Amino acid sequence: ATKVGLEEALDESNQHMRAQGHELSLLQLEEHRLTKGMLDIETTQRELCGELAEERQRLQTAVQTLASQSSVVAIGSHDQRLACSNHSCQLMHDMMDQRLDAVHRQVGEAR
Repeated sequence: ATKVGLEEALDESNQHMRAQGHELSLLQLEEHRLTKGMLDIETTQRELCGELAEERQRLQTAVQTLASQSSVVAIGSHDQRLACSNHSCQLMHDMMDQRLDAVHRQVGEAR
């Protein structure tokens, strides 16, 4: 009877370890996915900032060349779009960073 009980306890322990290993694998996969997502956001933000900086330069040239009120308004509108775009990217980055921190903690606890 003791041998049977010991085997059952060992089987249960092995099942529990397999479940924990599976959970750790899922957490590590989520950690990898979030890290990649954050890098993608950072790349997108750099690309957007580069494109918007080029557009701003073109608009500044138009202001200098034309000295028109409409170009000044266009630069103000552009600067507002740039600020909104940066803010959106930062919010996405912050949310993913918080999720990644949570996953790091879960991975640490699972180990």
